[in-house]
Amino acid sequence: MWKFLNTGYSSGPFNMLYDEQLARELSSSEYEGMLRVYGWDPPCISLGYHQSLDTVNLENCRRGGVDVVWRPTGGRAVLHWEELTYSVVLRADERSLSEVYRHIGLALERGLRELNSEISLARPEPPGMPITRPTSALPCYTSIARFELQYRGKKLIGSAQRRYKFPQEGQQSDKRQAEEVVLQHGSILLGPAHRRLVEFLVIEKKDQIESLEKELQGKSIELSSILRRHVEFSEVAGCLKRGFEAEWGIRFHDVIERIDQPSYESSNKT
Repeated sequence: MWKFLNTGYSSGPFNMLYDEQLARELSSSEYEGMLRVYGWDPPCISLGYHQSLDTVNLENCRRGGVDVVWRPTGGRAVLHWEELTYSVVLRADERSLSEVYRHIGLALERGLRELNSEISLARPEPPGMPITRPTSALPCYTSIARFELQYRGKKLIGSAQRRYKFPQEGQQSDKRQAEEVVLQHGSILLGPAHRRLVEFLVIEKKDQIESLEKELQGKSIELSSILRRHVEFSEVAGCLKRGFEAEWGIRFHDVIERIDQPSYESSNKT
């Protein structure tokens, strides 16, 4: 049995704590896994778990109404603005990092191809090569990793993963005997505001700013540009739900919908 949650728009700290809470809840629940969709209000920069806060211009964030938070997962800086974020928690069942990325990636692809048939998984690397997750200060959307979604060579979704080990009920807190739960979440770009990340990073040289702006422009793409129209959060949420059900052969239970925050357009603070 699977659970689908649509928790609407919330703050960065709430969103990250909620994802971790779902991972913890899964280990003691009857569910096989959970899919959550959500947005961010106010806009927020999330940093990878090991990233330094020194990479962010906090004064610019304050003036721009942009929050800053750390993700429980790795990866690089992301500006969550005009996007739908998904998170999946499931039991690892001895599947590798690569297998889980592909498993989730195929479901994302199935759902988003309802909108455009050219949206697809990034081309796999040669067999035996590990998935790399860069941890530099560069923006997440300047490169495509294996099993992330792209459109004509441009990145549409950036994802990151973490694994937790929780003792089973009645067991002692021995991680060697604990169940492994996967949390994977990622950003599906609805509009172009993610490119404004450069405004909120600590970058001293003008040529570096221009270079990053060009990289974000040239290497990432959003659904509004692909479809040449405004794309609603609710439309993409529905596509994802159907995509996971079709690809994995499941039916979601306990669908919880709570979109009680403004659309991403009206959450623009600048």
